[in-house]
Amino acid sequence: MRDIDNDEEVRGLIDEWSSRPSTRVGGRVGEDAIRDAEQRVGTFPPSYRRFVADYGYLEAPELTILGLGEEVPAHLNMVRETFGERRFEPRLPDGYIAIAPDGNGNVLLSEGSRTRRARRIRGVLPRS
Repeated sequence: MRDIDNDEEVRGLIDEWSSRPSTRVGGRVGEDAIRDAEQRVGTFPPSYRRFVADYGYLEAPELTILGLGEEVPAHLNMVRETFGERRFEPRLPDGYIAIAPDGNGNVLLSEGSRTRRARRIRGVLPRS
């Protein structure tokens, strides 16, 4: 694993991965759609908000990030997955949002606009 220090590095990796047939990237998401989702599930951390606005969602062998978009697959839809997590016991408290599956049946979460937990997604990615 290696640390990713800034949005430019993240963008570079996503751009690199999106050129492969094994990767799906959604596409830009408008401000209205983002605000609607935030009203339903809670405020997004700033870095996740930028990701959703620019990319929608990401599904790559190295990393999956839930998101939004007109054609987002159901299993990558952040609103759907957040509400799903809120139904399981122990219940996910309101204000937390599902950001990414960890590949082991768990979901990485973010608490409102706080990035403490979301950094686990943005901050650590597999080595290339």
